[in-house]
Formats: sequence, C-alpha cells, structure tokens
Amino acid sequence: MTPSKTLAIYARHDANLSISNSNVIETYLEFEKIAKKRYFAFKKDARSFEAQLRDYALPHFDPLEISEVVYNWLNPEQLSVLMKNLPNCRKSIYVPHHPAHAQSSYVFTLPKEKDLIVSIDGGGDKDDYFKVFLNKRNKLEEVLDVKINLGKPYRLLGLISPELYSSDAENYNLDLPLSGKIMSLSGLGTIRKDYVPAITEFYLGFMQEPHEENRFTEENFKRLIKRLGLDGRRSLNPEMARDVLATSQYIFEETIKKNVYPIILEINPSRVIMVGGCGLNVTMNSKIERELDVEVFTPPCPNDCGISLGALKLYKPGLECLTSPFSKLQPTGSNAIIPARLEFHSNKISLEDLARIISGGAIVGTMVGPIEIGPRALGNRSYLANPLIPGMKDRINSSEIKNRESWRPVAPIIPIERLNEYFETRVPSPYMTFAPITRNKYIGEFGEIVHVDGSARIQTVTAQDGWIYHLVKAVGKITGRDILMNTSFNIKGQPLINDYSEAFDILRSSDLEGIVISKKGDLNDFEFFQK
Repeated sequence: MTPSKTLAIYARHDANLSISNSNVIETYLEFEKIAKKRYFAFKKDARSFEAQLRDYALPHFDPLEISEVVYNWLNPEQLSVLMKNLPNCRKSIYVPHHPAHAQSSYVFTLPKEKDLIVSIDGGGDKDDYFKVFLNKRNKLEEVLDVKINLGKPYRLLGLISPELYSSDAENYNLDLPLSGKIMSLSGLGTIRKDYVPAITEFYLGFMQEPHEENRFTEENFKRLIKRLGLDGRRSLNPEMARDVLATSQYIFEETIKKNVYPIILEINPSRVIMVGGCGLNVTMNSKIERELDVEVFTPPCPNDCGISLGALKLYKPGLECLTSPFSKLQPTGSNAIIPARLEFHSNKISLEDLARIISGGAIVGTMVGPIEIGPRALGNRSYLANPLIPGMKDRINSSEIKNRESWRPVAPIIPIERLNEYFETRVPSPYMTFAPITRNKYIGEFGEIVHVDGSARIQTVTAQDGWIYHLVKAVGKITGRDILMNTSFNIKGQPLINDYSEAFDILRSSDLEGIVISKKGDLNDFEFFQK
C-alpha cells in the first residue's frame, strides 16, 4: 500500500482534523463531539497529546495511509508525536491562521471572482488580528490587515454581567461560550453613547502580544470600571451590564464598518464572505447585507473548527467542495437502542406522522444521520417544535429541557421559497449564520422565534437537504405556516449529542416528549421513542 492521503490538523480550542484523498475530503473530525467536551483542545505536552490522539483520532482512519501533514498551531512536541504515529508520513507543512480561515469558505462554496473574504477572530499569527482578502483569478490577495483584536474583548466583556458570569473572582477566564450569549443579551440592552469612549479604550487595550497570557487584561478591566464611574466591582448590575454589552456590539460593528465598508464600496465585490470566530456574529453578517445590498456568505464552520478544512484547501487548491454540512460521524452507543425499546414506547413512523406529533405541541429530539459540521444544530441533532404555539420557547429553555436563560432565542427553520416572504432578506442562511429582520405581518405569529430586536437566526432549507425540508413542508400543511422551531440537542455546556445512551438519558429525565432516530433520514423510516 502506497500512502497517498493528506491529513490536516488544528489542535487548539475547537480542535479538528481533516483527511483528503487526492482532491476529495474523506474525513472530518471535530473532536469536541468525540471527546464530549465543548471547545475541546489537545493537551500541549507530548505524553498527554499522544494519549488523546490515540483515543480520539487514530480510531477513525488508517495512520499508514497518511503521506503528509498540514497543520496550524501545533507546537514542536505535538508535531513530533503526530509524525511518530503516522509511520509513512515524511512531510509536514505549516499554514497560516487567517488564510486557512479564508479558504475554509471554499470547502462549502465555489470561488467567485472578486469575492471579498473578511477573517476576524480573537487573534491570528504573530501580530495580526483581522485580515481582508480579495479573490483574483482563484488566488487570495491580502488587501487589509487591521491591528485590532475584536474577538477577545467582545468575549471578555461578558464577565461583567451577573446574568452570564456569576463569579467576581480575580481570574479573568476567557470562557469561550460567552460570545454567543453576549450576542443574545446585547439585544436587550441600550447603546449608551457615554459608554463608547471607555469601551473603545477597552477594545484597543488588546492590541498587544496576542499569543501571550494577556497581562493587560486586569489593567484594562480596572480602567474600564473606573471610567464607567463604579467602585471597583467587576460585576455590574444586570441592566447596566446589558447596556455595556449593547454598546460593545455597536463598537464591534462600527469597527468593521470603518475598516471594511470602504473596501466593499470601492471594490464592489461579487460577495462578502465572513469567517473567523467573529463570522458567527449573525447580527453583523445581516447588517452588511442589509446596509450595503451585497450578497454575504458564511460557511457552517467559520470559527476555528474549520481550520483543518481551510488548511487542506490552502495546500490543495483543487480540493472539491463538500456537498453537505454534515460529517460522516454517525452516533455511538447503538447498544442502548434495544434496552430503550423495552423501557420506552417505540414504533416506526413516517415523516407525516412526525409532522403531526410536532404540530400537536411535542418537543422532539433528533438523532438522524451523521452529526453536523460546526457549532450549529441543523436538524440532525436538534430539538424541534412548533413555534406557532405560545410558550414553546419558555418550555424549551426551562430547567425541564435546555435549562438555560429565558432570554436565549431559538431559531426557525424555513424552506428557501418562504425566505423573502417571512423575512426582510434575499440571502439564504443554510447554516444559521444570519439574523434578518422579521416582516411586520409575521412578528406576532412568529413571536416564539423572534428576538427582542425583531430578528431571527434563520436556517433555510431546500429539497436537496432531504428529510428536514420535507418535514418543514409537512408541518406547514398542518399548521398553515412552513416553519419549525430549532435549537441544539445537547446537555447544557456540552457539545451536540452524538451518543444514543445520552439521548435516552435526556428523554428519561426531562420534559421531552420523544426522540426520533433514523440512520439515513429516509422519509418513511423513522423510529420514535416516547415515555
């Protein structure tokens, strides 16, 4: 056997691995969903890294088939261990961070001439923070390098909110889950122009030494608290914290407008593509489309969990696009299914049966086909419900199911043909990366999925998406509206469920009505479990 495959790996938070054979992506592993630890990162020391590599990575491919490695941010110890465990690999290639982010988009969409790709996260290589690239003749040309770190201060400001972070300890935990919560909570606050100078200064305080433990963090917080006129407490009252977060979102957006909008207006690009961790800021993505009337695209894994895919594409420009936002990783724990058939009521149902169950008010967890690529639940690992029933969002957010804050929004799934009818946008959102404004005539009817600012983080589906599209249409025939409520099927603080035993544990202990299982999502081959 001649080794011929290329392995790409990213080992820090949101660690992931991809393998290509010639120009076809054969394997994608997102390790948080294997290790069952959100934002999983490999250990940095050689011994621990090797143990994790053998537990979580090597069982999923043949190490003898790997001929070369492409990587971003592996330390020398990790790289040495990796090469040792790939005995036929003789070549390793480092790729830079932001170009890998940029190329990750082209794993899910074909390049267009004059695509403008904006890569923003909480850092980069050496002293870069966010970059803008222009696609010319299928090559990315860097057109802007902005020395402002947007991701880190945006996330850290969540530490001042007692609704997000209960401890007022001296350590300044980066708490990766904060960004998504901040985005939701900021919509409940008011932009305070008198806060703008202090928060702007806070942002600018993170323009130094991006790869060190930032010794400026505590100093920045102290200056911020002092400029806001407080008594030294880091944790503010809830109302004031909401206003700080709303103002932070405003500064985040204004920084992008100041630096990126002029380029968009000058170049008139074919599309604007948003990547990096900040590419998950759905409010910003939608504003670019709405304010500049330009097509915007964001892949399902714009954050670091897409780095290995982007690294492959950067190294192998001819790499073919993936045709689905789902990996090949099927659920584990199938030995739990037979006992579950004895414990719960189970029966085979059709898609129309499932539509009737959901339309009638049931909240259903899905274990259908392989798991999603990226952080969003796109139907295969979701809680699905009828958003036309008042109180449904509170039920899902309650301690009996999701056990999360009441202000956290849930998302609608709609067929693409209803997009412009229901929402003020023409841009598809197949990966739940946009939050357009709901049309006035539907705000009351869709109240369960509309955020306080009138937006909704939509997922659009087409007939090519298979079972989930047909389910939305089947629900629409019953309720009169082609719309489903969707949020991630997980345990609080954990990644998407990918183990049958964990799914049955949730059914056993929660207010969930049932779980639907289907290996392939065949329209007439669902097994439904209920208490």
